[in-house]
Amino acid sequence: MSDTKTYRERSPLSDSAETSADTLTYCGIDEMQAACERNGWSVEFRQLDPGMLAVSTASRDCADISLLDQSFSQRTEIVGEAPQVHITVLAPVGRGKFSINGQSFDGPGIFLLQPRAELQAANKEILRVVAMTVPISLLRETGRGDWHTWQPSDRCQTLLIEPGARIVQRLRLLMEATLVQPTSAYDQVERASSLATILATIVDQHIGTQKTTFRTSSAEALQILRRAREFIEAHLSETILIRDVCTVSATSLSKLERTFQRELQMSPSRYILTCRLEAVRKELGKSSSADMQIAHVAMDHGFNHLGRFAGSYREQYGELPSETVRRT
Repeated sequence: MSDTKTYRERSPLSDSAETSADTLTYCGIDEMQAACERNGWSVEFRQLDPGMLAVSTASRDCADISLLDQSFSQRTEIVGEAPQVHITVLAPVGRGKFSINGQSFDGPGIFLLQPRAELQAANKEILRVVAMTVPISLLRETGRGDWHTWQPSDRCQTLLIEPGARIVQRLRLLMEATLVQPTSAYDQVERASSLATILATIVDQHIGTQKTTFRTSSAEALQILRRAREFIEAHLSETILIRDVCTVSATSLSKLERTFQRELQMSPSRYILTCRLEAVRKELGKSSSADMQIAHVAMDHGFNHLGRFAGSYREQYGELPSETVRRT
C-alpha cells in the first residue's frame, strides 16, 4: 500500500484515536484486496453486512518491517494466507470483537501468525486493527530464542496472547509510535531492531506455555468452511442446495449451520447470497453495461428474480446495480 503523507499524534492504540487526514480510504472489497496482495498477503475479502463498506488505512515501512493501521466500517470476512518468511502481529484496538481461526477476544492482546499461516478472520462489529509483518531473518538477528533451529509448525500457526503481559503492551505501544512518528533512516533501523527484539522475546516466552492459546479446536471447522466455500464458489451460476454443501463438506446440516454461525455470524444461505452479490459487483465494475446487460450478469450468477436481486444488492452495497455501472 502507498504510505500516507503525514501522521497525527495519537494516544497509543486507543479506541478513540483518529486516523490521519491523509489516510487512504477504500470504498470496496476489490481495492482493499489488491492493496493487501501488494503487501504479500494472499487473501480474499467478503463483506458480511449490508451497506457501503469503507476501510481507512495508514501504512508505514520501518527498515524491513511493515506496519498497517486499518479501520473497518462494516463486518468483513478475510480468508487466505499470511505473508511468507514473516511473523505477522495483529493487534485489535478498542472493544471490537475480532476472531481468527476460531479464536476471539476483545482486549489489548495480540495475535501472532507464522509464515503462510492459514487465515479465517472475521470482525463481529466495526473494528480497528494494527498489523505488523517482521522478517524471520530479522528475528534471528536479535539473539533472543533459538531462532536458528525454530521451524513453523501446524501446532502454533496462530498464537493468541491475551492481555496482561507487560511486554505485549510494550510491543503495542512501539507499533503505534512507529506508525505515527516519522523517523530518519538511522532511527528506523534502531526502531526495527527494538520491535524485532520485543517480538522475538514474546515468541520465545509464549510458544509451548499455557499462556498461549493455540489453534486446535477450530481445525475441523476450517476444513468444513474450506470445502463449503470451494463448492459454493464453483457453482454460483447454478442452484445450490444446502444438502449438497453438507455432502461435499462431509458434515451434517446442523453442524454446517453452527460452523457458519460461529465463524462468520451468518447462515450458509446468506453466505451464498453474499458470494453471488460480490461476484455480480465485480463483473459490473468491468464495463459500462446497460440495464438489460445487468440482468444478464445477475442471471449468470444464479439470480432468477431480478426484483429481489436489485433489493438485495441495494441492501448490501447501498446503491442499485445501475449506479455501480455508472460509477465505472
